[in-house]
Amino acid sequence: MFPEIRSVAVDNAELKYFSFGSGPKPMVIIPGVSIQSVMLSAGAIAEAYKRFAEDFTVYVLDRRQPAPKGTTVSDMAADAAVVLKTAGVKDACVLGVSQGGMIGLTLAADFPELVSRLAVAASSCTITPSYREIFDKAVSLARQGRSRELNLMFAEAIYTPALFEKFKNIFAEASAAITPEDLTRFENISAAPVDVDFTEKLANISCPAFVAVGSEDKIFGTGPSEFIARQLGCRLKIYEGFGHAVYDESEELKADEYEFFVS
Repeated sequence: MFPEIRSVAVDNAELKYFSFGSGPKPMVIIPGVSIQSVMLSAGAIAEAYKRFAEDFTVYVLDRRQPAPKGTTVSDMAADAAVVLKTAGVKDACVLGVSQGGMIGLTLAADFPELVSRLAVAASSCTITPSYREIFDKAVSLARQGRSRELNLMFAEAIYTPALFEKFKNIFAEASAAITPEDLTRFENISAAPVDVDFTEKLANISCPAFVAVGSEDKIFGTGPSEFIARQLGCRLKIYEGFGHAVYDESEELKADEYEFFVS
């Protein structure tokens, strides 16, 4: 069954989320930057995380829509808190990937009552030169309305070469569905962490944590994940041969996340 999409009204915008599973423990997934809303991928996400459905009720959060200019990672964490409180969720196992990992770290620091365990994949608490280079180019393509080039460039940056080549034509064809509103949303969300540095907030995180990263991550590299794990005093695992989207491509990572959350 396709998960039901819900929304929470806030200011002149809405915060969408969906849930699946029937387990007694809450789990929250905060995705990274996407060109289109993750709500369009609700069925695929539920299928990818089906192993969690018996033990958890899983909530997948989207960004504010419309996404305003000048939004920050702290703003996004506050929005996530609004959704979770509205849904009656607390003491959740939180999985944040890429920019979603930034949001997850901030959520755990600022709203500790909402997070019981935190898994962070392919993320950072500062901006790297590689991130800035890739996203500056991506935002430029979005502003020019060059959806096909943007979709292909973004996919090539985050996926392993084998997966990108396998699905290259699909990525190209999918760009036809990208709207001008999607491009504006992508630009505003992508710009949010450009000047981010919340290193000092790591000291406020007290829940158990697990940090994961692909050895071939082109967006952040492994250094930021290594730093976060040292600061939090938690386990770090580097997945050899995987790129930035290790959270999508590695079934081993999903198994490790599951074991961490149920332990």
